Amino acid sequence: MQGNIHHRRKKKSVVKRNLIQFLEHIFPVITWAKQYQKSDLKSDAIAGLTVAVMLIPQGLAYALVAGLPSIYGLYSSIIPVIVYAIFGTSHHISLGPFAIVSILISESVTEFLGADASNEVKYIQTAIFLAFMSGMMKLLFGVLRFGLIVNFLSDPVRSGFNSACALVIATSQLRHLFGLEEVIPRRSSPFVGIYDILSHLTDTNVSALSLGIVGLVLLYLVKRINKKYKRRLPGPLFLVFFGVIVTVIFKLDSRAHLPLVGFVPAGFPKFTPPAIEGISFLDSAKGLFFSAFVISIVSYISSFAIGTKFAEMYHYKIDANKELIGLGLADFVGSFFSSFSVSGGMGRTVVSVQAGAKTQLTYLISTPIVIFSILFLTKVIYYIPQAVLAAIVLIAVVDLIEYREARLLLKMNKRDFMFWAVAFAATLILGIIYGILLGVGSSLALIIYRSAYPPFAILGRFPNSTTYINVKRFKQAVTVPGLVIVRIDGSLYFANTQFLKD
Repeated sequence: MQGNIHHRRKKKSVVKRNLIQFLEHIFPVITWAKQYQKSDLKSDAIAGLTVAVMLIPQGLAYALVAGLPSIYGLYSSIIPVIVYAIFGTSHHISLGPFAIVSILISESVTEFLGADASNEVKYIQTAIFLAFMSGMMKLLFGVLRFGLIVNFLSDPVRSGFNSACALVIATSQLRHLFGLEEVIPRRSSPFVGIYDILSHLTDTNVSALSLGIVGLVLLYLVKRINKKYKRRLPGPLFLVFFGVIVTVIFKLDSRAHLPLVGFVPAGFPKFTPPAIEGISFLDSAKGLFFSAFVISIVSYISSFAIGTKFAEMYHYKIDANKELIGLGLADFVGSFFSSFSVSGGMGRTVVSVQAGAKTQLTYLISTPIVIFSILFLTKVIYYIPQAVLAAIVLIAVVDLIEYREARLLLKMNKRDFMFWAVAFAATLILGIIYGILLGVGSSLALIIYRSAYPPFAILGRFPNSTTYINVKRFKQAVTVPGLVIVRIDGSLYFANTQFLKD
């Protein structure tokens, strides 16, 4: 009798343990929540407040980069953040609007809609549907365990792509900085964008340009102070309040026709299934498939790189496939609540970690602050000058231009520099989507080339020993007449056999 009771208890214990392991596999939040220490709560709370202060102006600005009304940047900082905190495996990634993904959205939606891109309702619907598609793809890649795709974009290609994207983003913001939104349409080509600015210099809104320049100087000074004195002053938030105060006091919206964020509806985004007015679901999916694939790859690679860096720093592991699922669900679920595609942001993540972030609870704390802003601060948001948001973007993307990486590659490895240059030039000339595809293609070509032509060494025996060494490096190595001993630094398979025979 006692034996049966003991057996049943043991069986229940095993079932309970298996159930917990299963739930931890599905919901990674359980793993860190079980180990959470109360002493970390204060650090996470302070970091959460810090991130919210940074995320609100940044979200508004990056929505502008995507060509969307600014409020959608705040919508995209709520549901995706909560979903990732539950399903993501990184303790530190700060998810939200990201400059490169935002410019990809702008280019993709503009190309898909063509002449209808001027229809704001359709534009918003397309951007949200793109998030739905991107989320579905990442989710599918994660289920199929395609996390290894991160290996197919080499560091030089990624660096060249990011640097070119930074320039594209910067030129896209010039029309806002000069107050020319109503004169110059949205452009995907940086060269056309610069030409448009030069052609309409006489139409410049002096108030907008003045505020923008003051904003750039202020943000630069705050950035220098933070770096020199190890402070965490929220420069973007200071600038937003400065812009609002100046606009209200001097009535710049009516007197100088200063372009503002304008009216934004107060309230939490409603549950709305993604759909594009006048275009069937199937046609929308077919037309945006290519763009959604590119956005999926870029957002995943960017986020995974950030997550890996901080996981190594704080000695824990992140799962590539679960990250795909977490990021996919963030976009997928978010698209039902008016969110566009999001990604991990290095700047936000660094700030949160410096502020003491220990877990994803940091971002669950920052989310209610964002919700508060869309419920009660929409009248303040109305008066934010678009030139101020452009200045925030311009200062943020400067760090994405990896010129030091290019200079180092030019000195150390000419071939890798060539890949950097190809990705950089292709992105600027052909556009972001074709730039990333050419970059991935060149990375794959490099992998195939190195596999088909692996490095090898002819070996000779070190005198008076049984050790064999490279004859090119060691002249004293003794070879055996009529016999060639080769060491292949790679796999031997059908694609490289002929090369090695020759």
